[in-house]
Amino acid sequence: MKEVIIYVQQNKTFFYLPVVLLLALLLNHIRTYKLRNTVRKTLKDNNILNEDTSIYSMTNSSVFVLNAKHSKKERYQEALQIITEIMKEKYYLKRIFNIAIIKKFPGLKKNQKGIFLQSTENGKIEKYKLPKNSNGLAILAKSGSGKSILANSLILQLNITDYLFVSPKGNEDNELGKYPNEAESEILEIIEKANRGEYKNKNTKYIFLDETITLSEIFSKETIRKIATSFSICRSQNLKWILMSQKINKNSGIDFSLINQKIINTPDAKNFEDSLGVKITTPLNSLKLGEFLFYDEEEKILINKI
Repeated sequence: MKEVIIYVQQNKTFFYLPVVLLLALLLNHIRTYKLRNTVRKTLKDNNILNEDTSIYSMTNSSVFVLNAKHSKKERYQEALQIITEIMKEKYYLKRIFNIAIIKKFPGLKKNQKGIFLQSTENGKIEKYKLPKNSNGLAILAKSGSGKSILANSLILQLNITDYLFVSPKGNEDNELGKYPNEAESEILEIIEKANRGEYKNKNTKYIFLDETITLSEIFSKETIRKIATSFSICRSQNLKWILMSQKINKNSGIDFSLINQKIINTPDAKNFEDSLGVKITTPLNSLKLGEFLFYDEEEKILINKI
């Protein structure tokens, strides 16, 4: 009869797992504690916290509750901006009597796909739609922000089938993209057709201009003049413009303020608030990849999850 030896190896996972979880919780608690102290000190240094104004509850980094009996609305907004900048997350403000509740924006669900707008007032999320009476979009965003991806996502979500995509890079960012010298005469032809009302009873015609400021240096002055003029006269002619640019230049001949909706994520945007016709209140450094500031009649956050 053979002797059978059975080795039983103890599974150490059950021992290590609680230790790892406990360590993670401890580190998160330390981080939250440090951030809370940073927020408290910064608010105090900015004279937002005083004998009449105090943070009396900060249970975690997603909710800040301020008791401010005599503070003006502007002070609440300052506190909101400071917390947003320190936490590098997006927060919104809700006021109940003497209490200011500053809460982190709710995120999208994992299975939610599409382009969404999120209110900066209450965090409410809705799917983006381009209004029929809009003449288009100006996407002014830095390199690496997801600008080109957003343009292609708009084509999918808005079900755009009839469009011209013009870029100094040709078809690098869009398979139907054309170089400026290939497309200039076609742009002028489309504008003329729009002026005659030929798109009124058809599907909306879209013109995408990638790196608009660069294109304005390539196209003739007459073409730029006609493009700029069409922003106003083609509003009801079923022609919409999608302008994309890393740069904002008041002397380019392209007036971005004439475009109804602006989507912004570029560091120098605050220097051009007047010429863009916007007032930026949300800190740009709180935006993540695929997120932009959206302006129409009010400021919102645009999130691309396609």
